[in-house]
Amino acid sequence: RNAALPSARMSMGCSENRATHKIYCFGGATSGIFDEILEYIPASDIVTARNARLPSARTNLACAENSLTHKIYCFGGYFPNSPVNQILEYIP
Repeated sequence: RNAALPSARMSMGCSENRATHKIYCFGGATSGIFDEILEYIPASDIVTARNARLPSARTNLACAENSLTHKIYCFGGYFPNSPVNQILEYIP
């Protein structure tokens, strides 16, 4: 693939939207922690940062799509110095 993330990062939570076959990745970290939501379109090999943001920067989210509604849910994660107990709903 030729597309690249906006910057190097690790520990993102990702999930596919089966209705559109786009993949969404949430947060992540390198030297800092991100609150970004990235959209990847495999068919056209394009990565785009979405306008929507996480409520705070975080890493290590576990994310899954609800196949009936195509909403993506992300669970927990890690915010600097503390685990997060939130469940986030993202509507692509």
